[in-house]
Amino acid sequence: MPGRGRRHDPFGHILGAAFLLALAAPWAHANPNVETGRAEYQRSCQVCHGEGGRGDGPFASALTVSPPDLTTLAERRGGHFPVFSVAEFIDGRHSPRAHGRVEMPIWGRRFRDDLPPGAAREAAVRGRVTALVAYLESLQSVQVEAVEEIEEVHPTREDLGWRLFIRHCALCHGHAADGNGFLSPLLVATPPDLTRIAERREGSFPSLEVAEWIDGRRSARAHGPHDMPVWGEKLGEFVPSAPGKESVVRGDIQLLVTYLRSIQVPPPE
Repeated sequence: MPGRGRRHDPFGHILGAAFLLALAAPWAHANPNVETGRAEYQRSCQVCHGEGGRGDGPFASALTVSPPDLTTLAERRGGHFPVFSVAEFIDGRHSPRAHGRVEMPIWGRRFRDDLPPGAAREAAVRGRVTALVAYLESLQSVQVEAVEEIEEVHPTREDLGWRLFIRHCALCHGHAADGNGFLSPLLVATPPDLTRIAERREGSFPSLEVAEWIDGRRSARAHGPHDMPVWGEKLGEFVPSAPGKESVVRGDIQLLVTYLRSIQVPPPE
């Protein structure tokens, strides 16, 4: 963020910023962005994509390419709504279509041009894109899970950890866990390259420390302002109250640790 220094915690802020937690949770569950996204959709998208998102807007017949049915994005992916791909496509500034003729506007550019220059300009652009994605998720014709689809029939622990990472962490840390998430430019602290945790520890991956840092309930950051959610608490919010709730939370944290350990870059030869 222009004009602001970046701080670094012991693990380089492993899992994002607390104020972005709502973006990491499943999109359709009481997400306040949905109503904001509805207004944005009506203003910017409805004329082509139609009131219900089915591609039947009043301008649709005048287009050389028919607008797609946006209510079936998840259905066409086996029930998985591709949150980050949709966000990047709407924004458009970082995709090949930003450099040539396209049927759909580069909304990231148009939203930016609507706003006065300033430090908050990019944050506002990404906020509008985020709200649109939340609204589109709410339109889906099937119940969706906000993770990208993987093909393994019998997922490994690494696969399960990857799903948790995509749902809760990738918006800040990126699909590749390299710190280049969709929202990373808005963070005060630069998201680290999580594939190099072991490299920064002379080749040893500190599993117990990483698990404790993700959990956060027994660290100082649980008692005051911090840049990363206390995931031991937040993951519990997605689990019904029951005698085994704590075991589920700890299991999810261990799956995240297993996934992070699996993606460490090999030491130089």
